[in-house]
Amino acid sequence: MGRTVGIGLQDYESIRKERVFYVDKTDFIREWWESGDSVTLLTRPRRFGKTLTMSMMEQFFSLKYAGRADLFEGLAIWEHEKYRLLQGTYPVISLTFANVKEKDYRTTIQRIGQLLASGYLKVKGYRVVTSKFGEWRPEYELSLTNFEVRIMFRNMVHSWFGRSASDYNGFIKALLQDDLEAMNAYMNRIALETFSYFDTGKGAEKQADPERFYHGFLLGLMVDLTDRYIITSNRESGFGRYDVMLRPRSKEDDAVILEFKVRSTRKEPGLEDTAQRALDQIGEKGYAKGLIAEGVAAERIRKYGFAFEGKNVFIKKGR
Repeated sequence: MGRTVGIGLQDYESIRKERVFYVDKTDFIREWWESGDSVTLLTRPRRFGKTLTMSMMEQFFSLKYAGRADLFEGLAIWEHEKYRLLQGTYPVISLTFANVKEKDYRTTIQRIGQLLASGYLKVKGYRVVTSKFGEWRPEYELSLTNFEVRIMFRNMVHSWFGRSASDYNGFIKALLQDDLEAMNAYMNRIALETFSYFDTGKGAEKQADPERFYHGFLLGLMVDLTDRYIITSNRESGFGRYDVMLRPRSKEDDAVILEFKVRSTRKEPGLEDTAQRALDQIGEKGYAKGLIAEGVAAERIRKYGFAFEGKNVFIKKGR
C-alpha cells in the first residue's frame, strides 16, 4: 500500500506514526555523533527539512522518548547496536524561535525568556538546581531566562566585531559622552566594514527592513546599559510610538530618545534632511512628555535622529 506524501510536517513522531512518506535521514545522527564537533550549524534554504531534522535528533536522544524503538526501527540508524543502546538516554533541551514574532524588543525578550524557561523545566533536575534560591516561584524562571536572553543578544552583537572589544563599546562610549561626531564615525565605519546590502537595503523601496535591522542592531549594542538605564522600544508616549528610549535610573544621567528613518529619495535631498525628519517627529508626537511627567527635566532629555540609506548613516542631535 502506498504512503501519503505529507507537506509541511515538522514533527518526526507524527510522520512515523502516520506512516507518511519519509526519506531516511537517520544516518545523520551517526555522522553528527561521530564528528566530535562542539557546535553544528545547519545552513539550508527554507522548507529544506531543518526543523524536522532537529525533531528527529531530539526524539532519538531525549529521555522523554526512552524505549521508543518504534520511531527508528527499520531505518539506517537502527542497524547499529551501539546506537540502539544510545536512544533515549540523554536530557535534551529543544528550542525553536520560529514563532517569536513580537513587535518590540521588550516583548521579544519576554517571549524568548518564556521559551527558555519552558525548555529548562522539561529537563529533569532543573528545579533541584534552582531550589537554592529558596521557595520556587515562577518569576525565577523568567528573571533568570530574561537575563540569559540579554546575554545572548550581547554576545551575538559582540561576535560581529571579532576580538576588538573597543569596537563593540565605541558607540556606547560616544552616546554616554554625547559625542555626535564619534557616534557618526562609529556607525558609518561599522556599517561599511560589517553589514551587507542584504541587511541594510537600497533606498526607500525597502524602507521597513533596513530600519528594523538598524533598530535591532542598536538595541543589541545598548544591552550593556540595562544597569544604568531602563531601555524600552516601540512604546507609546505622547501622540505616537517612539523607536528607542533610555530612561536613566540615576538623576545624574540624561534621558535619551532615538528615532530611526530610512531616506526617501523622492522627498529628501540628503541624509541630513532625513535625520531632521526623525527629530521633527520626536517633537511633533511629543515623545518626551512621558519623561517630563516622570520628573525628568526637559533640558536633561537628549534627542537623536538617525538617518539610513544602505550603508550610509547620519545622526543628528535635536534640541
